[in-house]
Amino acid sequence: MIILNRFIFLIIILSSYLCSFGKVILPAIFSDNMVLQQKSKAAIWGWANPGERVSVMASWSNKNISTVTNTNGEWKMLLNTPVAGGPFTLRVSGENTIDLKNVLIGEVWICSGQSNMVMSLKASDKGKEESTLATFPGIRYFNVKRQYGLNEFNDAKGSVWVLTSPENAPSFSAVSINSVRNASSQPFTACLLAL
Repeated sequence: MIILNRFIFLIIILSSYLCSFGKVILPAIFSDNMVLQQKSKAAIWGWANPGERVSVMASWSNKNISTVTNTNGEWKMLLNTPVAGGPFTLRVSGENTIDLKNVLIGEVWICSGQSNMVMSLKASDKGKEESTLATFPGIRYFNVKRQYGLNEFNDAKGSVWVLTSPENAPSFSAVSINSVRNASSQPFTACLLAL
């Protein structure tokens, strides 16, 4: 009886592992509200079952592109992006389907640094006043959460794209959001903060 119970337990564990491995998975950078660089070949990547066909279709082109995952279950494609505009949708399909909504095309700024970049808008001079006026739906913010380890990370777990609003802006990097807002002539802009 003990052997039978252990065997059933092993089958349940293996089944749940195999079932969860087959789904198409995207890194956090590819999610609702994201911004892709305009007029470029934007790299889109993720994971799925080894040998699985994964396809991507963007609403701005309605052209389906696809690839097959490698032996590690990794895949990557280059997606042609139009001039600034949106909102668009992006559909990633394999064994499952992921629909990304409210995607904008525009300028992507990568802001990186140390203490000056960490200072939030609410902690800056006139930060409270600027936060209350921060209604910029075309400016999106992605703060890469800190991760620690001995190896390279392939995902920014826990990070999400955030719309610029009076509710969200106080936690944004003051230098990043002000630089992007003041220098941007594009209608849609992203600010990626990597510390």
